[in-house]
Amino acid sequence: MMVKGIPVLVLVGLSLLTLGGLLHIIGIASPYWTTISFSTLQTQDNNGGHHGLWLECSIVSLLQTVDCTEHKDVQGFVVATRALTILSLLLGILCILVTGLWFVLKIQTHQLILMISSLGTGFLCGLFSLIAIIVYAAEVKSKENAVNKVSMSFRYSYTLGWSFALCTVASVLAVIAVVLIAVGIRMMKR
Repeated sequence: MMVKGIPVLVLVGLSLLTLGGLLHIIGIASPYWTTISFSTLQTQDNNGGHHGLWLECSIVSLLQTVDCTEHKDVQGFVVATRALTILSLLLGILCILVTGLWFVLKIQTHQLILMISSLGTGFLCGLFSLIAIIVYAAEVKSKENAVNKVSMSFRYSYTLGWSFALCTVASVLAVIAVVLIAVGIRMMKR
């Protein structure tokens, strides 16, 4: 089925890619990738703060106020996650632009190049985003294990937060979008 000459699956794919991009922007910008809590022999689950890709926030004083600052010592996995998520976002935008222009302008020449560009940028968008998520999650778990081996009086808990979840959902939406766009293009060829 077509809407103004554009396959419906391509339109749905572009919509999912756009929604994923918005979720990705919110996830990248917000400081809730990891929530850190700790417990001692006397207390349970004290909130130690939360971290994002750009900010780390700590709970200060008995008033439980939040103090957010830029990362002082940026670790390698955070730099890698930043780079991969931003690259993923840019590739998703490029996929939307190439696919949208291809169908809106009804470009008949160079269709193979446009198809490869559209699907390639969309595939790389999803791939880089999934790699970023895997790297971050694995490193956070490794960091939690290392900290708990060293500390005898405290037990730390690192929990992946809602910002991480938004980027994960955005990654899955990107993969689904590329599949829908590919199927839509294939159906158009018949």
